Amino acid sequence: MRRSTFNVLYFINRTKVIKDGRVPILARITLNKQRAEFTTGRHVEPGFWEMKQCKVTSSTKGAREINSYLDLIKSNLLLKKRKLEEQGRQITAMDLKNAYLGIDSSEKTILQIFKEHNEKVEGLINKDFAPGTDERY
Repeated sequence: MRRSTFNVLYFINRTKVIKDGRVPILARITLNKQRAEFTTGRHVEPGFWEMKQCKVTSSTKGAREINSYLDLIKSNLLLKKRKLEEQGRQITAMDLKNAYLGIDSSEKTILQIFKEHNEKVEGLINKDFAPGTDERY
């Protein structure tokens, strides 16, 4: 198995200021040069954010809680990555993000459902369906 590169970076979105002047903290997963981003659900005052350390610099209790939460996110992402790798499949940054957020990636799109339906119809030509019906589908 090929060794993969993995990194988690936190940054703030200065354009999404909420009413009290705080901005959201986002997480960026980089896995084999592929990126996926999601919001952490935490907000911080822009003046207290340290870009190089990717942490809140204030020494208040709230700042320590946010920094602990960011560390927890990173450790949970590492656990999810390890579990997905143990399944023996190649994973992407989006797969890891979806696994962390609990988004089921096995949902089918409407095109996939139609494709499966059409394959079933092809198998039933001259049994349950006429050839013209298959053409129209």
